[in-house]
Amino acid sequence: MIPAHLCILLVSIHQLPCSNLPKIYARRLLAILISLCLSLRADERRRLRRSECTGSKDLQGRLTHLVANATGTGWEAAFEQASNFVSQLTLEEKVRLVTGTAGPCVGNIGPVSRLGFNGLCLQDGPLAIREADYASVFPAGLTVAASWDRNLAHVRGQDMGDEFVGKGAHVALGPVAGPLGRSGYGGRNWEGFSPDPWLTGELFAETIIGMEEQGIQACAKREYDSSRRR
Repeated sequence: MIPAHLCILLVSIHQLPCSNLPKIYARRLLAILISLCLSLRADERRRLRRSECTGSKDLQGRLTHLVANATGTGWEAAFEQASNFVSQLTLEEKVRLVTGTAGPCVGNIGPVSRLGFNGLCLQDGPLAIREADYASVFPAGLTVAASWDRNLAHVRGQDMGDEFVGKGAHVALGPVAGPLGRSGYGGRNWEGFSPDPWLTGELFAETIIGMEEQGIQACAKREYDSSRRR
């Protein structure tokens, strides 16, 4: 069941006049809230299905507790910290976190100062930092893959990570695992390493390890249809 306060907020956002909020932002926020509502309904259904395994019941057989819908061994402390943080957020703060804010980076997540969260700066791209002065342009993924050299990929990742951190970024939107290179006309084939999955996997891992050794969070990507861009 969709929480009542979310439904009210959905209606309120939908009826906002243009003078209060630009249409594009109103539509984006509306889409995010609808997705959140649908996600909550799906989560509830999953919890009910799993209740026999993950829940505890009182003497009358009523469900009294459900564990968080999270998996992974060794992440217990992170799950606990994240759950504690989210439980203290207001609805407005949650919306702001998933919507983003205006700022100097490609993606900007605003701070929640009262909880000690200073915000995040997400920056492109897979071979250099975008929208920055005096930024290096590192060899493309395709060029690195042509060397078949794990160490080269690792060092490249370290150097990229160091520059992203030096420019104030927290998350680097890269490296790129695709496009697959199935078409020689693909205008973004150079961003990825190779259509060979083994070679891409090896160099992808080395690049990420090198980047994160410098204190930047790597955000692996690429959408499947990039090979169709010319």
